[in-house]
Amino acid sequence: MPAIPADAVRPSLTIQPLTLEDVPTMCEIEELAFAQSPVAALMYPNGRGASTPDSMAYRFRKVLNDPSKAYAHPLKVVRTDTGDMVTFGVWIRPLTAEERQDVKNKAAAGPDPEAPVDDAMDKEFMSAFRREMAASHERTMGHRPHWYLELLVTHPRHQGIGAGGAIIRWGFDKAREDKVTAYLESSAAGFKLYEHMGFKTIGEVRVWDGKAVLPCMEWTPEGL
Repeated sequence: MPAIPADAVRPSLTIQPLTLEDVPTMCEIEELAFAQSPVAALMYPNGRGASTPDSMAYRFRKVLNDPSKAYAHPLKVVRTDTGDMVTFGVWIRPLTAEERQDVKNKAAAGPDPEAPVDDAMDKEFMSAFRREMAASHERTMGHRPHWYLELLVTHPRHQGIGAGGAIIRWGFDKAREDKVTAYLESSAAGFKLYEHMGFKTIGEVRVWDGKAVLPCMEWTPEGL
């Protein structure tokens, strides 16, 4: 089924917290949304394997069930006419110095030893990608307080109905309240939406000699 045209009548949407019961749907949406992603092609050079779904589900469950990540706000957008979850995302509130150090320590510790092994993933690329994402974030934003859109994924069949924009505006409201900016790293597919919402490119993530390039983008509330 093709994506819904942007000028079509948009359904009513509601934002809700993500729950562990949403993990199977999250995995389905993520796989469909990133099927044509240049980064996904490098991450899975021979396509996803039989072990990929378990690895992905573990990662999402950890995001939703990790008490140390109290700073994370996992959200979903649901169509009120059908009850379908069409978009999900994770906003990270401004971190304290202690939380920033904890994130660095976890990154330095390497892969989670309890995570299921994804045999199809290019581990070397994934390691380089994660390192450069973290380095670019710190290089671009430093210790400036900001809300960080860590993840935003929309089901391809439901693009153009305002679901991604709803989660973005949720974060904008939080940034305004805290009088700080908002930050993200953009996929190729999401760039036009972020630009339309007011994000400006302020840097880039470059992995493997530029084989993967993601713009680093920032949004600033009026009057800040």
